[in-house]
Amino acid sequence: ACGLRNPFRFAMDPNSDGTRFFINDVGDASWERILEGGDGHAGSQYGYPAREGPCVKTTDKDNYDCEPKDWLDYPVHWYHHNAEDGGAITGGAFVPRDAGWPATFDDAYIYAEYAWGGIRVMYPNKSSECKWNECKIPKSAWDVDVFSDEKKVIGMMFGPHKNGQSLYYINHFPGGKSGEAIFRVAFTGESNRDPKARISADKTVGFIPFTVQFDGTDSYDPDAGDVLTYEWDFNGDDIVDSTEARPQYTYMSAGSFEPTLRVTDGRGGKSSRTSIRVDVDNSSPIATIESIAPGTTFAVGDVFTLTGSAWDPEDGVLPESALTWEVRQVHNNHYHPFLDPTVGNNIEISESPPPEDFYVMTTTTSYLSVHLTATDSQGLSATTIVDIQPRLVNLVFDAQPSGIPLLINQDKYETPVSLIGWEGDSFEIEAATRLTRDDAEKWEFVSWSDGTTDNVRPFVVPSETDPNPIIATFAEEVPEEAIYDPEEFGGDGNEDVELDATPFADKDDVPKKSTKFVIGLLDMSVSVRFSDDFARRRRRLAVEAHPDLANLLEDELKDAVSDAVSSSVAAAINFSGSTYAPLHGIRFARKEEKALVDDDGLF
Repeated sequence: ACGLRNPFRFAMDPNSDGTRFFINDVGDASWERILEGGDGHAGSQYGYPAREGPCVKTTDKDNYDCEPKDWLDYPVHWYHHNAEDGGAITGGAFVPRDAGWPATFDDAYIYAEYAWGGIRVMYPNKSSECKWNECKIPKSAWDVDVFSDEKKVIGMMFGPHKNGQSLYYINHFPGGKSGEAIFRVAFTGESNRDPKARISADKTVGFIPFTVQFDGTDSYDPDAGDVLTYEWDFNGDDIVDSTEARPQYTYMSAGSFEPTLRVTDGRGGKSSRTSIRVDVDNSSPIATIESIAPGTTFAVGDVFTLTGSAWDPEDGVLPESALTWEVRQVHNNHYHPFLDPTVGNNIEISESPPPEDFYVMTTTTSYLSVHLTATDSQGLSATTIVDIQPRLVNLVFDAQPSGIPLLINQDKYETPVSLIGWEGDSFEIEAATRLTRDDAEKWEFVSWSDGTTDNVRPFVVPSETDPNPIIATFAEEVPEEAIYDPEEFGGDGNEDVELDATPFADKDDVPKKSTKFVIGLLDMSVSVRFSDDFARRRRRLAVEAHPDLANLLEDELKDAVSDAVSSSVAAAINFSGSTYAPLHGIRFARKEEKALVDDDGLF
């Protein structure tokens, strides 16, 4: 199969009698999509980069082009790439029929959305489908509901639990934030479910006497109507210090503490303990990034060395082992790990990345974010951040004549088009070798404005904006000339070669690898004989034509040969006693009818 962009997760269907799976394909800037694979999908073409979601990739908003194609394996489901619907489909699982879940989940599919968070469940519903032409933007045959608001899920699957199966999922917070874990979702039916404890505080670092306002009101119970009871332990002695929802506590001794909260629902359900760190009489360290100053910019491929230091009011200068570096590749309103948390100093990071695409919302809002975290002897940490912005370059691509489309980094754009690139980025630009426009004119690629004659060529974004656009020049295609050489027709240069030219009704009828050519102007046979005298380095072309053919072609051939003169070639054409010389090539073409030729390259 081909035409996939980023097939991040596959999900096998345990309910299928054969082989069936869904492909969670992370989209570009417009759509996320779910594709089907397995039996009947071998060698499938899923369309990317020409297609994204249900539509042509570069069409959006009021310009959608979602017409299905015979060659395209259409997605099962799709949703917009935005803050409301999501931006990265990163997990999926079919609900097994033997999981013990309610019948409403029969044949349901659950998927995870990473960029903006959330788990969705979709149910097959043929009546929801709206195909192209009926709907400008097609709708899939699935209904979608919110399953959970869990954030940053990167994988999920069903597995055994008690007498049935449960959904297991894992989340990942770049930087190793607390909360990363494997979670289980089980169907409990009518039985009581445990509540969840959530804890926060107005401040967590201070000096004696240090008063903290705690808050547990974000705790919840999944069973409607259950009333929660709060159990706080502020100093770790396993004694309940408060049962209020929002208690205060004053610390009178120095140290690091982990106050905990547990909630119960009065029906036997209780949460696990959740905690928060509080430091008393300990100041946060100060981290300094030394090798990268605020305002630093980069070109694609630049390499940076991360050098920094840290000082702590209680510990003094901290060792390099107390430093942890992390680099994030920010992409619009989310980010990807670029350098995972790494302990030490003077760390070289890999070459600065290119932009993910040319869309303004990503090229102008993407950058590298460098984080340096310092941790003191008591385990208290502080982080400083410096952002490195790419050097932006305005690019204009055009064609001559304008309006001819170009492929830029595999995406199709109508010319002229203005894009924003990053200095040093390299990609391919491509112009068609030949094309026919709507007005039926045929055009042939000639060269790029910098003199490059390859229609597919690399392009490197320059260090500054060039006021001149990058132009692909085309010329209107004209019928080619046939240059006749005896060796091309099987001769060795020392003998006559005689060919019969016979008209054919259609070009497809011409025998492949034949030594025949076709004039195709009139339904008559013409005998053509070549003779070559290498000693005299002169060539003669004798055309013995039927008188009627000669009369009809005489004026046309006279005009044709007058523009094809070569000093090394002399020839004569005989039409009923008339002679025209010299001759190098003959253009056998008319506006109404053009000569048909074989595959040996005559025309």
